[in-house]
Amino acid sequence: MSHEMRTPMTSIYGMARFIQKSELSAKQHHYSDVIVRNCENLMALIEELLDFSKIESGTLELVNQPFDLKSMLDGLLKLFELQVEGKGIELNYTVDASVDDVITADEKRLRQILINLINNAFKFTEQGEVLLSVEVDPEVESSLRFTVTDSGIGIPKEKQAKLFEAFTQVDASSSRKYGGTGLGLAICKRFVEMMGGSIGLESRMGEGSRFYFTIPLDQPEKD
Repeated sequence: MSHEMRTPMTSIYGMARFIQKSELSAKQHHYSDVIVRNCENLMALIEELLDFSKIESGTLELVNQPFDLKSMLDGLLKLFELQVEGKGIELNYTVDASVDDVITADEKRLRQILINLINNAFKFTEQGEVLLSVEVDPEVESSLRFTVTDSGIGIPKEKQAKLFEAFTQVDASSSRKYGGTGLGLAICKRFVEMMGGSIGLESRMGEGSRFYFTIPLDQPEKD
């Protein structure tokens, strides 16, 4: 199923990008932009569904390897350059001096968690800043703490507890306005827990949100 779903979408997306870069009228450029954006949305949806399926079936495994944290974060922020320019929102990251340059974890899954959290922050923020910070967790020994803070609309307290459940969003109007499957945060939670960490949030209406998670520096052994 993974191959059957990814291959045609990759071909459609590739051809759409090729058409987008060719000589087109203004109206045709608009049409091609719509196709490309929706291809990207559909590809992200496919990835989320496939990941969730692997998690539920117990077939997804972590690959823990050493990697340069700051290099990963620099590449990560480049993915959001268009969103930063389009919305005029600042996106920055800070890494505390006590954090090692090279850490050992599943880089792909850590990157995926951060993309989900930053993307969510952008969805619900119209002005201000999205900030990613990394520090040695002061509460959990030998762990890193990642925090994504935004200046967005905030999340009602009564809705916060269910946000990490699969196919759950703040409400139906959020789904219509901002899109998404309601799987992103559920996948983040599963990945963090597979790494031996925990995830949570703090938010107040009109004052933004802060999503945070910890991962142990010494990853747990597989059973």
